[in-house]
Amino acid sequence: MEVLNRLSPIEEVLKLIHTFINELVWKKTPDYEPYRSVFSAKEWSSVKTEFHKLKEACQADGFSKPCVTQYLADLPDANRPNKEVQTAVADCFETRKEELRKYLLSQAHSITGVGQVLKDIDWSVSVVMSGDTMASMRQPLMNLTLHLEGDAGRTTERLELSQDELKSLITSMDAAYKSSLQML
Repeated sequence: MEVLNRLSPIEEVLKLIHTFINELVWKKTPDYEPYRSVFSAKEWSSVKTEFHKLKEACQADGFSKPCVTQYLADLPDANRPNKEVQTAVADCFETRKEELRKYLLSQAHSITGVGQVLKDIDWSVSVVMSGDTMASMRQPLMNLTLHLEGDAGRTTERLELSQDELKSLITSMDAAYKSSLQML
């Protein structure tokens, strides 16, 4: 990334980093043409590769300014940009923090493979008084109806849960909720 030192004034570094962030956030491929006079094709490829390494290293930390700064400072001397460029790159990430957070959430959402969002729930409780194998069970069951909305439209899922299954569901949902809070 030391080739970024060639960009002058520093606003050109900011413009390039914003271009790479746009690639992440909006899936907009960076255009090499404006930088042809500054970078060879090999250097352009190298800068893009290094940016993606930075992304991989810092996305778990929410692209925080300290993480970006540390990543750039830890690059080998031959590849390390100067302090002014390091600060500019870290500032770009800080400026776009909210967009990057939304990007990370969308990535997490796409990883789950679930293209649906819970919109509403209905529930009721019933007691099973007997069954095929036992004359008197008296087992409470929860009937849970989930109304989901996604790319395919609105769908409804119905679940019948025993006490143990309900406890397991609540524990899982609580863990998912706490995990989503950490991403914010």
